[in-house]
Order: sequence, then C-alpha cells, then structure tokens
Amino acid sequence: MKKHVYILLIIGFFFSACKDKIGPEECFMAAGKNGSREVTVSNFQSIIASDRLVLRITQDTAQPQKVVLRGGGNVIKNVSVAVDNGQLIIDDRNVCNWTRDFSKKIIVEINCKILHGITLNDAAEIEFTDTLQSDSLVVYQRSAGKVNLTVKAGKFEVNHESTGVVDINGYAAVFVPVMFDAGKLDARNMQGDYTFAYHYGINELHVKPFKVLHALVGNSGNIFYYAEPVEEPLKVERIGSGNVERK
Repeated sequence: MKKHVYILLIIGFFFSACKDKIGPEECFMAAGKNGSREVTVSNFQSIIASDRLVLRITQDTAQPQKVVLRGGGNVIKNVSVAVDNGQLIIDDRNVCNWTRDFSKKIIVEINCKILHGITLNDAAEIEFTDTLQSDSLVVYQRSAGKVNLTVKAGKFEVNHESTGVVDINGYAAVFVPVMFDAGKLDARNMQGDYTFAYHYGINELHVKPFKVLHALVGNSGNIFYYAEPVEEPLKVERIGSGNVERK
C-alpha cells in the first residue's frame, strides 16, 4: 500500500512540474518533427530571452519586425512571444522535457529595426547577428549560454553576470564592459575608443582600447588589453588580486 502511495506522489510531482503552462499530457511528448512558427510583432527596442533559446538577430529596416521560431513542433508552440512596453519578451515555457534531447535548442530568428537592449536569462544564447547599429546598446548576460555579437555603437555596455562566454566584435565610441561571476568576455576584436573596464569576476576580460583605457580590477580575474591608448596613459585601479596586462 505504501509503495502505491509513493508512486502516486511521484506521478503527482511530475505533473505538478508542468505547472499551468502546458497540459500534463504534453509532458510525455517528444519534441516532434522540425517545423517553424512565424510571429509578427509590434515595435520593440529591446529583447529579453529566457531558457533554451538560440537567438539569430538581423537588422533589416526594409523588412517588418518579426520572430521566427524553429524547432520541434511540440516545443515551439509553447514558446511565448510578446511585446510589452517596447520590450520583445521571448520565453521558452516548456517545463516537461524528460523525454526530450536537451542539446536541441530552439532557434529564434529576430528581425529588428532599432535595438537598445538585450537581456539573456537561464541558458539563452546569441549564435550570430548582423552588425547591430545603435547609438546606445546595453547587454545583460545572465545566462550560462554563449554569446557572439558584432556591433557598431555610440555607447556599448556589456554586463556579464553569469558563467557563459561572450565574444564581441566591432566598434564603439564608448565601450563599458562590466564583469561579474566566472564568465569570460573576449572583446579583443572590439575597438572601444574610450574603454572603461570593470572586472569583479574571476575569469578573463579582453579589450582593445584606442584613445583611453580605464581599468578597475575588483577580484582575481585579469584584464588583457591589445593596444596602447593614444590619448592618455593607461589608468588602473586595483582592489582585487587580478592584473592588467598588455598583449
């Protein structure tokens, strides 16, 4: 009798894990055949992506803003896409994945016109982008996933708050990388005329300044820079054990 009660409790727990987002019967479905789902969206200027999503961002002002989801048919139908107060919010609401291959993530193709912010949560990634052009762009990397970005910006700020690897290319008049946690940020191919680097993490931060480099080391992670600033000498503030080294 006790054994039967335990089994019922376990089954109940699995069903409750599905919450109210999808029906419990879907917990036992495989991802399904590959397919696509297109969503036309209203104007947005920032993106928030959560969970097992891989973003591919284009910036074609001649085309409508839209989102195309690619993946298993039983999976992409449970991805929420909405615009709220200028924010494009994409959330993988699949919570019952016991029978699914976690290596198969959902591809999210996004066409934008103006972009000022990107926030990545959980395991969300950016696989590749067009060169994103913006007068001001702020990225919050709160994901364990990989990020590959190419930008051309007036001011570009990256807040790396997780364990993922961030690879940045391009140019910014003002570049502000801020590092926390154990993640790595490689911007050796990202020229920042005025670079202000704040490193409170334990991994590596790579930057390529042009005119100015102000570097703050607040933990054991090192800052590597790939060009001598030409407008004024390097400025370093050290409150941690990490180093600032020329490459």
